[in-house]
Amino acid sequence: MPGPLKVRRRATAPGVRKIMTAVITAVTSVLFVVGGSAHPTGFGGILFILLGVAGLALCAAGALVFAGQATGRRPVLELDDQGIRVPAVWPRSRRADRVLPWSELAAVCAWSQGPPSGGRGTVFPHHLAFLPAAEGDGRTPPENGAELLAIKVTGVACVPTLRWSVAVRPGWDTTVEEIAKAVQEHRDDVPFVDRRDLPRPRKKRKAPPQRPAAPTKP
Repeated sequence: MPGPLKVRRRATAPGVRKIMTAVITAVTSVLFVVGGSAHPTGFGGILFILLGVAGLALCAAGALVFAGQATGRRPVLELDDQGIRVPAVWPRSRRADRVLPWSELAAVCAWSQGPPSGGRGTVFPHHLAFLPAAEGDGRTPPENGAELLAIKVTGVACVPTLRWSVAVRPGWDTTVEEIAKAVQEHRDDVPFVDRRDLPRPRKKRKAPPQRPAAPTKP
């Protein structure tokens, strides 16, 4: 049996910016409290104190969650002998993980959350969905919110559901293609459907032809 695969997300610049933004906003909230303390009995002072306390609580909680997710090293996706596991986001317990056994897997779909643009214009977020097998005649209506995914997997015998769909974010230490290859090692009969709207590589402009040098006069 192939070994387990754990997909983790490395710290990225946007994640660091979120933490810094929360810290800066928390400092600003402290200044609100300090400013309101100068006139604690007035309406303006009380309003500043309440806004500062509320902002400080929200920002501290947000910074704690962002920092915990960045340093906790909890995988965003796992493939093991049991099946596909989508771990619960920290600080939720691992008992809330979503597990799809290998025996129930029918298809894997990499898809973009938006209409196809041919690789031009807006590039929509990518997702990786692990879809269970359909029962009966295979005609299972999609869940609420999974209508677009159902269009992406038209013609594939599976249940369009977002339960085992994860957002492909910058910083993953494993590519979608490597995950699809790992799935094939467990279930070589499961199709991989690629419905991503990937940006087209930019064509290099050809350098203008050089004009021949003018002949020198004798």
